[in-house]
Order: sequence, then structure tokens, then C-alpha cells
Amino acid sequence: MVTRASGVSVWRSARPVGLAGLTLAIMMYGLGEYVAPPRAQFAKREKTTSKLADVSFAGSSSAWVKDGNLILRVQTGEVDQAFGGVSLYELGANRLLSVKRADRVSVADPGHWRLHNVATTRFSDDKIESEVVPEVTMTSSINPDFLGLAATDPDLLTLRGLWSYIDHLRRNSLGTASYEIGFWSRIARLFAVIVVTLLALPFVFGPLRTTGAGTRTVIGVLLGVVFFLITRTVENGGQLFNVNPVIVGWVPTAVIGFCTCIAISRTR
Repeated sequence: MVTRASGVSVWRSARPVGLAGLTLAIMMYGLGEYVAPPRAQFAKREKTTSKLADVSFAGSSSAWVKDGNLILRVQTGEVDQAFGGVSLYELGANRLLSVKRADRVSVADPGHWRLHNVATTRFSDDKIESEVVPEVTMTSSINPDFLGLAATDPDLLTLRGLWSYIDHLRRNSLGTASYEIGFWSRIARLFAVIVVTLLALPFVFGPLRTTGAGTRTVIGVLLGVVFFLITRTVENGGQLFNVNPVIVGWVPTAVIGFCTCIAISRTR
């Protein structure tokens, strides 16, 4: 109140608050780019390894498992920005019979896997044959949990990794909606950190300054929950109705930014 009485406007008071929000946003970016993704992928591999005794890893980029005369390899991370690879090697008597590479793999029925967009190379004694088919069904006794290593969750990738994966999907004519939404939402949430920090000003200078700390805490928590629910609803709805990913990613932040500006401008 002394600050306001001395003639300092609310918008001028917002500068150091916005700087604090920017500091938090930079910290959030660092955690999201360099700390959380590699540790989340490590936890994912450790969880699968604890369930499957026959899985082996080649560094942090691939997981291998053997099933009879078949060896299956899936890519597990964003090493060199390589994504989505599922390779199947068929072995014969002291030689390699064929190599199959699929863009993705899913469980068809118990004991059966469905490989999508499969490029196959067969090796015979005197020639090599290649073909590409849209789908192949194979029989395997490998635990379906192994496929979880090939799943690429947008929340477990860095911004650079997301963009590279989107480019990979585009080059292979695959759907990119969920990953584009995740990419733009990640960027928007960095700016949302600054916006919600500025939202603290109406709590200090507005009518809420006369309420107790407990009431203001509850209201702040409720605002955070509402923002989270709106964000999830818009992201899921945008993917369902095929809305532009840029709009889907930025709408929640734009809405709360608009509300923050209105609240600050009405503060006396």
C-alpha cells in the first residue's frame, strides 16, 4: 500500500514480478530439456527391464530381445534424433535371412503383433530382394510390455526432440497432431509461468488483499486446477476435432493472459 500511495502504478510493479516469472520459466525450460526427459526414459527402461529378463540395451538408443530365430529391436530414445524404428531380424543356419523395418508396431491379438508400413529385405545365396507392404502380422511370445519402449510420449521428449520427431512423422506420411499439440503447448506453458506469476498482483493490490492468507491460497490453488483442466480439455478436444495445433497449444495461455490483463487493469 505504501508503494501504491507513493504513485507507483500497478503495471510498473508488474515488472519485477514478471522478471521473477521469467526466471521460473527459464528454470522450467532447463528442467524440461535437460533433466526430466533422460531420467524419465531411464525409469521407463528400468521398469521394463524389471519385468522382462531377456531384454538388453545398446546404450540409451535401442532395446533388443530374442524370440527363437527372431531378434526384435526398438528405438528407446532421441539419440541423434532417430525415432520410431522397429526392426525385426530373422536368423537361419549361421546367416541372416531377412530384415524387416516398421514405422510402428501394435498388439493385434494375444501372441500376435501387427507391424505397419514394413520395409523387408531378404537375403538369399545369390540375390537380395526388397519390398514394402502396408502391414504384416507376426507371431511372437514376447511380452507386449516390451512394445512400451517404442512408444514416444510427447511429455518425455525435449522441444528439440519433439520437433525432430514431428519431421520424422511428416516424412513418413504419419499423423503428427498429438505431437504438434504437445510441442506448441510446451512453448505456451513457458509463457504461462510468467502470466500466472503476474496474476498474483490482483491478490496483493485488489480486493483480495483484505482476505486471509488461507482464502487467497485456496483461490490460487483453484485457479491452477482450473487452468490445468482447461488445458487438458482443449488439447484433447483439439486433437479429436482436428483443430490447428498452434491454436490448441496457445488458447489456454492466451485466455489466462487476457484474464490477467483485465484483472490488473481493474486493480486500484
